[in-house]
Amino acid sequence: AAFQTAELAATDATTYDYLGSSVATDGSTIVGGAPGAGSLSYGAAYVYTKPSGGWVSATQTARLTGSDTASDDSYAYAVAVSGSTVAVGSPYAQSGKGAVYTYKKPGGGWADTGQTAKLTSSPQITGESLGGSLAIEGTTLVVGAPNNYNPGSALPSVYVFEQPGAGWTGSVTSSVRLTQTDNTSADHFGTSVSISGTTITASSPFTPGTASGTSGGFYVFTRPGATWASTSTSTKVSGPADGNVQQADWAAVSGTTVVSSARYAKVGSNNEQGAAYVFDTAGAGPGTGDGGGGGTTTPPPTTTPIPTPAPPAANATISFVPTVTRVPNDIGWGDIAANLLGIKPGSGATSNWGEFTFIAVCHQADGCTGTITFGAQKPAPGATTRAVTAKAKAKPKKAPAPYAKSSFSLKSGQQRTLTIKLSSAARKLGKKKKSLTGYVTVTIKRPGTTAEVLTHKLTLKVAPKKKAKK
Repeated sequence: AAFQTAELAATDATTYDYLGSSVATDGSTIVGGAPGAGSLSYGAAYVYTKPSGGWVSATQTARLTGSDTASDDSYAYAVAVSGSTVAVGSPYAQSGKGAVYTYKKPGGGWADTGQTAKLTSSPQITGESLGGSLAIEGTTLVVGAPNNYNPGSALPSVYVFEQPGAGWTGSVTSSVRLTQTDNTSADHFGTSVSISGTTITASSPFTPGTASGTSGGFYVFTRPGATWASTSTSTKVSGPADGNVQQADWAAVSGTTVVSSARYAKVGSNNEQGAAYVFDTAGAGPGTGDGGGGGTTTPPPTTTPIPTPAPPAANATISFVPTVTRVPNDIGWGDIAANLLGIKPGSGATSNWGEFTFIAVCHQADGCTGTITFGAQKPAPGATTRAVTAKAKAKPKKAPAPYAKSSFSLKSGQQRTLTIKLSSAARKLGKKKKSLTGYVTVTIKRPGTTAEVLTHKLTLKVAPKKKAKK
């Protein structure tokens, strides 16, 4: 067993910073993203430099910020580092068009500094979320645009940026776009990206899998010549059909080896224990199969899932992946994210005060039906209405109406947008008190067995009006 040698923190740390939402390392440098950092939640990236005696608990060497970021941009949602270059993604900037900021290490070592360049796509596409994922190797920067900001508004894609001769400076655009013809706007192609030499991988967690009964996979792109060019030609790869519905939230490549996540994989008799699949892509060049103009492949018989150390919390049969409309960072969805629905901290979504929208994905073989409620009282397991005794001669108190209630019904593997709206009374109460505290309860009916009930305390805060950035 091994234990950490250091805990890295920030000198200005506070609640809802979400430091560590993204991390990257190269040699003696570690970068951590904190998309909620700062008094107005503009976000920050923290750089840590390894001491001569080895890693010890410490605070940052440098704090990186963008010159034109806003509180809803999710700056530092993704980070990457290679040598003296750090890249920071801001996928919700400019109404979801997204942007990437690059930084160069000063001559005296890392210190607080502004960006040297701002990278955007050409043309820019509203909602594509450029900067949702990043990977850098040498002078090549790979940027995912997984269409997280408003699923359905744009096809997801991956952009490749090559460092200009003068270095990463000024405004840099790229029209080199990697795409897939079998992807839809809700597949989130480009959720993760990686690069090794002339190979790029891009994950697509909601695309149909190459094996029956699966969904999700990743695509392998090979550089067509001396430089990268726009293409949809690749090889599609998915894990085996062993009961895992969603695969490839993350995929990483080194040489010819690719590791792909499968957090809902069944390992032995453990449903949704989770696993990682290892693939050797040597010789798996583009073929003539379906999807993306390239071939498809499943792992060879020798591929063995690597179990994760522990099963996922609550063993939920339905998980929620948020749409990523503009969200005030102080609304509090990070709490419910980390403890109930498996959402990444800080990535919850709201279109306006009192209305919350998610993409619900069913992982139950028999489908998922149930309800979501948000109310002032915590429901007691198996609670029933208490009978009124003759002695009491009083009517039982009527339970307060829930702040919000919604029902859902999905087939196995189906994903659908769910919108939860607070009642008018709840919205008025929240605005009056500036916050609303209650319990979110998700009840999932399970044919032939006991319903699964997940409950979590949640405080919603009315977001303050934006202040102009000085």
